Amino acid sequence: MFNFGVRGHDITGVSDPDQLGLRLERLGIKNVQLALNKSFPDLLSGEHEINPGMGNYISRTLLKYSVRIAILGCYINMIHPKLAKREEALRRFEAYVRNAKYFDCSIVASETGSCDTNFNYTEKNFSEEKFLESEESIRRLVKVGEKENVVVAIEPNVMNPIHDVETAIRVFNDISSPNLGIIVDPMSLVTADLVPQQLQIVTDMFKSLGDHVVALHLKDFIIENGNVVPTTFGKGLLPAEDILKIYASYRPMGYVISEETRDSNLMKPICMCQ
Repeated sequence: MFNFGVRGHDITGVSDPDQLGLRLERLGIKNVQLALNKSFPDLLSGEHEINPGMGNYISRTLLKYSVRIAILGCYINMIHPKLAKREEALRRFEAYVRNAKYFDCSIVASETGSCDTNFNYTEKNFSEEKFLESEESIRRLVKVGEKENVVVAIEPNVMNPIHDVETAIRVFNDISSPNLGIIVDPMSLVTADLVPQQLQIVTDMFKSLGDHVVALHLKDFIIENGNVVPTTFGKGLLPAEDILKIYASYRPMGYVISEETRDSNLMKPICMCQ
């Protein structure tokens, strides 16, 4: 058994918390990873707009439908090459951490970003310089998390400076804090060449950092033109059953958040996680 949830913006055709809550209730989903700007694009929710009243209203509205906010998604580019843009992104994340408690949420999540602003593959992301820039940004955010009793959750990605088990371990060794967590997305940990090793990579991640894992992202994928591309759950290559068994052995009843599977198609991952 898991604490199953979905990304809010994978529920289509909704524009406010009541609509989102109602749709989730009809699907029997109790948890949501909420990216405010994606679920509610008409709602101003940046650094200067997010506030306690907004958090209280959204969390209270979703609770009418027995839905809780498991994770606040605030995916930013922590190493944006333009320092002004990087500072703006970090300040936005800090504002989300400071306001998370009003959303009745204790986890704010992001990937670690890229020196390519279009997030195209670049070897530059794997340099020592970019690793240290990422670590500096993470350290700064974790300090705010410690003050607010909120977990800053990073999601390793093969395209980013924090991209594998080794770089993730290094970050957690360097930043020793209970307010630093990790989200494991098995698809984001592999290139097309690494797909045959995916189960071992996921196993190694849990063996090394299992105590720090706050959620598993359940995202299926296919190989298209040599690239790993997300697809609807059950239609791709993800060894979901095996991965869930590994996860359950380390984090029983942990959060499992579905990604890239929408609306009625969510019944497949729901049934697998019950």
